Parts: sequence; structure tokens; C-alpha cells
Amino acid sequence: MEEIVGTDEEGRTHQRIVSCFDTTLRVLVLKKLPNLNSIYSGSLLCNSLEEITVGDCPQLTRIPFTISHSLKKIEADPESLLNTVEHF
Repeated sequence: MEEIVGTDEEGRTHQRIVSCFDTTLRVLVLKKLPNLNSIYSGSLLCNSLEEITVGDCPQLTRIPFTISHSLKKIEADPESLLNTVEHF
């Protein structure tokens, strides 16, 4: 797996997936995905997200979430990924 939220041939985002992230996703765990280089090319607003864990994803350079006060726990290896999360 190289990308989680992708685009179609015309470059359009799959809106069904993006809205799922915003309304129902509570916990996101990404581990041991050596080929994952992108979650999403833009920025995802995730009001429902409470926990994020990312580890053993050496190609991943950014966590593209804009996080609200609902986030209770975030873990990332390497820790430099934490600097890529936007808070509002």
C-alpha cells in the first residue's frame, strides 16, 4: 500500500472516504507499512479522531490531519512526524 486516500484518473478525491474520516474514525493505527508514502496529499479535518499511532512506516513523511480538541493520544515513530500534524 502506497496511499490511503487517493484520487481517480481525473485527480478527484474519493469524497466517500474523506467524509468517513471526518465523521466516524476514532482510532487510526498504521504500523509496518514499508511502502506507505502518503495518507492523503491535502489536509484532512478529523473532528472525531481520538487516537493516532504511526510506526514502522519509513516512507511516510507527513500525517495530514488537522486535529481538534478530541485528540487524546498521538504516537509516531519517528517523532518528527508529530510536527506535521496541524492543531486548531
